[in-house]
Amino acid sequence: MAIQSVGRKHVLLTEKETLCFKIACRYKRRALARDLFDPRSVTPGLLSRLHWSSNILVALLQALIVLCLLPLIVLSLIVKALFHLVAFPFRYFSTFVIPGDLAAPGEKSLVGIHNAFAKYNTLGIDDYVDCMNEWITVLFGKDALEKHNLSGYLEAEVSRLRFERKHQADSEFAPTVRSLLANRRERLSRALGHYENPSVPRRKAGTNA
Repeated sequence: MAIQSVGRKHVLLTEKETLCFKIACRYKRRALARDLFDPRSVTPGLLSRLHWSSNILVALLQALIVLCLLPLIVLSLIVKALFHLVAFPFRYFSTFVIPGDLAAPGEKSLVGIHNAFAKYNTLGIDDYVDCMNEWITVLFGKDALEKHNLSGYLEAEVSRLRFERKHQADSEFAPTVRSLLANRRERLSRALGHYENPSVPRRKAGTNA
């Protein structure tokens, strides 16, 4: 498997690992472009954070406070929208640059790829699932994807994950959702094994090499 020297620090990645990183960056660019004019990127969870009292008098007092603060709220949203717009080109084009702290996967498995690229792969659930399925195709082939893919391992939970994603403030997953995805990702990674040598099973935690 060919090894490439990537970035200013000359990180050694295989061709497949480099391609996986580029795929993650492509999904990140797609997400940035899609979120550019998405109101939720400027007003994350704003309405969902308002909890109105069942007491009419208290609810009226809450509404009065909101009306008094409305000019300040609108001003802050305008400032945030402008910052979001100005920062977009920098965020977008930064995905074409190899980060200085990029490191090679410590483990030649799907989990190893995820851990190495996690900080550069902050995606919404749908994009994340599609990105990881592309990784599987690159690392293990189309036949492996048909038998083992993240969509299949999430099964019925994927509908709930998408529902929760729509009600979150940003592309970050809620802790319970992250825990569920981590569990399914680990199971999927164990089933696929090592991508450099598929015939060699992964060493179980707590055992000697």
